[in-house]
Amino acid sequence: MKLTLKFYPRWTGQQEQIIEELSFHTTKLYNIANHQNRENPYKSYHALERELKSNWHREYLHSHTYQQCLKVLEQNWKSYFKALEDYS
Repeated sequence: MKLTLKFYPRWTGQQEQIIEELSFHTTKLYNIANHQNRENPYKSYHALERELKSNWHREYLHSHTYQQCLKVLEQNWKSYFKALEDYS
């Protein structure tokens, strides 16, 4: 028998608004960086970080959240290229 724990957080209205706003800016930043990688040649994490330093969505996020978002994007692109290579 496997025991599990279900956690149902009870957030206040203000906490929910903060989480929604942070999620919004993170997804917008991810989409902007993803669009740049699609339309232009592939860019690494460091190149994207330098290029998106002036993006206004970045101002709303903590530095580790911003960096992790770009790292996940880079990992997704590497995985995509590896999958194409394996398919060929």
